Amino acid sequence: MQGVRGFIIGVFLAVGVEEGLNPFRTLMYILGGLVLTMFFDFRDLEEKKPVKKKVNKGNQKFISPFY
Repeated sequence: MQGVRGFIIGVFLAVGVEEGLNPFRTLMYILGGLVLTMFFDFRDLEEKKPVKKKVNKGNQKFISPFY
């Protein structure tokens, strides 16, 4: 997961720099990247718990695209 987080933050950083080095906008893009990665981390944490308890063959399609 750490690699995905670094990649997303890097993309947002590059987009912010491309915007014309506006510091406020760059900061907003970095924060947006951090929020997105936090959201993905929480989704992974929430979805790893039920997998151990109940393994439904129908449910496994919806677990996560990251595995």
